[in-house]
Amino acid sequence: MQALWEKFAGRTARIVILAVFRMGWSRSVNSREHTEAHPCRRVDRGEGPEESWPPGPGPTTALRTRKNSVGVLVDLALTPTSGGHVRFWRNIAEAAAEGGCEFDLSFHFQAAASAGESSTQLAEGVRVVSLPPVFSTGRLASLSQGPDDADLAPYHPRLAHYLRGYDVIHTTDAYFAYAKTAVRTHDRSRQALVTSIHSDVPAYTRLYSERILLKFLGNGGLARRAVGRWRWPQRAEARMRASLTHHLAGCDHIWLAPNERAENPNSAPIRGDRSLLQRGLDWEIFSPHHRDRARLLAEFKIDSEAFVLIFSGRIDIGKEVMVAAQAARILLDRGENVVFILAGLGSDADKIRDLLGSAVRLPGFVDQKKLGRMLASSDAFVFPSRIETAANAVIEARATGLPVVVSPGIADMWVRDDGVDGIVVDEQEPELWAAAIQRLMCDRDRARKMGSVASAAIAKSQPSWHEVLTHELVPGWRRSIEKFGLSS
Repeated sequence: MQALWEKFAGRTARIVILAVFRMGWSRSVNSREHTEAHPCRRVDRGEGPEESWPPGPGPTTALRTRKNSVGVLVDLALTPTSGGHVRFWRNIAEAAAEGGCEFDLSFHFQAAASAGESSTQLAEGVRVVSLPPVFSTGRLASLSQGPDDADLAPYHPRLAHYLRGYDVIHTTDAYFAYAKTAVRTHDRSRQALVTSIHSDVPAYTRLYSERILLKFLGNGGLARRAVGRWRWPQRAEARMRASLTHHLAGCDHIWLAPNERAENPNSAPIRGDRSLLQRGLDWEIFSPHHRDRARLLAEFKIDSEAFVLIFSGRIDIGKEVMVAAQAARILLDRGENVVFILAGLGSDADKIRDLLGSAVRLPGFVDQKKLGRMLASSDAFVFPSRIETAANAVIEARATGLPVVVSPGIADMWVRDDGVDGIVVDEQEPELWAAAIQRLMCDRDRARKMGSVASAAIAKSQPSWHEVLTHELVPGWRRSIEKFGLSS
């Protein structure tokens, strides 16, 4: 039965994907329109005028300099609601445009839905190029992840056209169209291929594939066999890890994520150099000085005596945010005055609204400036996620002076002393999370002191985005180029 089902499912999937892929290929190859207005717009809700990014309109031609060139490939859409992976490279692009760089830099993103190909100059030698995906998961409702939709095509012809002109090709994943095109296109004799790790894609594959299987198969016997006996989600994860291993083995330099164990890089026969890639921080946005408690309470209609919990990020199974929501429900049932603000979007938002009722606030997407003020004005930050390679949200919360309640994987990166600069909850049991939060509620002076210690620790250790560019990325690019004798 298993063999027959797998054979049928595999053939059906290949037929459907091939048909849709051909449609996507045709659309990509025939799309040659360059537009001046970039599809990404930064929405600033109440904190100032709407601002476009990249600032535009700018020139649509990619003006090249005589510097050595780097093409950075981010196979995700550049939209206001994009996650940490996209925001990382947007911040690096802004840092390069504002502070300069010894390299000519092109940052490639997916074009937003219904947008054409565009190239926008940020500064001399710094540009953003957006290309329509060939076959996006957004075309398959069951696979769509909104702004984090991936391009499943094995080759992107328009991207290949750009890649031939770079001295260094920098991939930021190992699995999708941009990375696969880079491997197929790059000239081993004269181009360096490098990569950086930004998320644990194999682990997310396991989580989301299980959810998709249960959505299609229900909770019957077939679903139990697919998930339990046949272990299809685990097989999908293993295939993605194998893809990562293969990709890392062909790279000249690898930047590891802050957890230093990101996606098991030690399992790959790596021939290139390795270094750590920190996440930067904008202290003008994420600072305790932005605390405005009265404004937060008025804006969200919160009682002045309430203990305000806050979470930022994707509201879904990947962040395990339901654990924190269930903990808040336990506290409410005990008669505690607690309000939970969740800044972000995701499939579990409605479930949490039903669970917490009037004790939850779901503002949706929140721009960075407003988020910094909201964090600084709250009482504690909760982050149950266990699949993180950097946890940007935790860095930002700690910087604003919030005590953080996190899982052990996050604590390994950011909480130095449990109970002093944060609280670590060892298991994903809502009762344990409720108990940890209640300890902070019962001793608010301790909670504030914990947040102050965390903010001071971040101030000593966290680089700016320009420092990440100049101290971590540039040296790796430079060493990779020197191997080929291409230094300008």
